[in-house]
Amino acid sequence: MIFNIFKAASFLNATWLVVLWLVIGPVYLIYAFVKDLYYFIKILCDYKEDDIAAEIKIVEDKIQDKIVIYNEVIDTVRAILNLFKSKKYKKIKSSYGKKIIKKNLNQQEIDQLLS
Repeated sequence: MIFNIFKAASFLNATWLVVLWLVIGPVYLIYAFVKDLYYFIKILCDYKEDDIAAEIKIVEDKIQDKIVIYNEVIDTVRAILNLFKSKKYKKIKSSYGKKIIKKNLNQQEIDQLLS
């Protein structure tokens, strides 16, 4: 720093600035170092942004989990409904099999018989 002061100013002015820098400079450098270190540590230890992002991710995960669970419940209920329909259809087919085969009923008529 002293070299830069001598390069930039005249000898008399540079001498005054060098003396001033030697008195105030180390205190200012320590102050600037501590201030920079404080902001550096503050940035490293600032978890608030990560906490907010984590909370948003948790909420989105819960919503996604609910959607997956609801879809699985719907699929399960549909599978159970199809099982009951097929069992009922087999039961009707065994008792009314000849009638259904002779009449060649379509799916709507079979569904009416099942209901």
